[in-house]
Amino acid sequence: MSGSTTRLAINFFEQRLFYAASTPGVTSHLSRIGSHDFTFSIADAFRSGETRQLDGIYTILKALQHELKASSVQVATFPFHESWSSLPKLVQDQSDEREAYLNLLMKGVQRQHIDVEWHDLSNRDYKLMVLRDRRIMASFEKMGEIVPSTAFNSEFESLSKWHRHRGSAGSYLAIGCHAGSLSVSSFLLGKLRGASIIRFETYDDIPYLWAMTARHLKWMMGIHEEILFYGYKSAVVSDLLVNRLDRSATIQVMDSLKKMGLNAEEQTYNFDLSQAFPSIMMALESS
Repeated sequence: MSGSTTRLAINFFEQRLFYAASTPGVTSHLSRIGSHDFTFSIADAFRSGETRQLDGIYTILKALQHELKASSVQVATFPFHESWSSLPKLVQDQSDEREAYLNLLMKGVQRQHIDVEWHDLSNRDYKLMVLRDRRIMASFEKMGEIVPSTAFNSEFESLSKWHRHRGSAGSYLAIGCHAGSLSVSSFLLGKLRGASIIRFETYDDIPYLWAMTARHLKWMMGIHEEILFYGYKSAVVSDLLVNRLDRSATIQVMDSLKKMGLNAEEQTYNFDLSQAFPSIMMALESS
């Protein structure tokens, strides 16, 4: 199609960068899905701002942009570098309430270092507040010097693309698996219902922490037609939680092109495809 350009999307798990690139003018098709290994924790590199390690990440991005002739890049940030809170809309509207919550949730971080984003929820009386540390985001934002059209998405934003790709207006729960944390997001009729981060020390703790969190966040136990697992050791987490989830839902680890409902130039991969799921969703749908 005339005027179509390649979209590049990137996400990270542990020591690996994952990427996906769209096929211009072709629906549900990717020209490339791949990964690159590093010898260090990528999350720690962004947090510390370690120059040599970050330069290695930027070098890979520059090479991908050049090779794939990408006009834009979407990057998924780390949920455990952020704070997600569902709050009454009143908190957004009133500065004193807003600042009180910022002081509580980002205790010890000076106000000038805090970025605030607000996201609409299916319940219009509430908003999702996302807080980021600007010092960590500065390392991400240097990617914009390589590809000027660069956007950064919280992980729940990456997974919001699923309903568009599937052409379904139903409900689904997305569970992103990281070492030491889970990102959980629920969608209803194409809109975000809620999102939260669950931190854990051992995998055996996950079922108990899930149950404890779900007692306070009722949307986690709401009706979902689909429950999607992706990320680091996602099959392990799925096995741990299967008895805690709605049995009527379709529960699956997003580890194959068939489950994702798409085509790509390559059909098999030498890495866990579920870890590239955020990138795949962002590459397919940039809006």
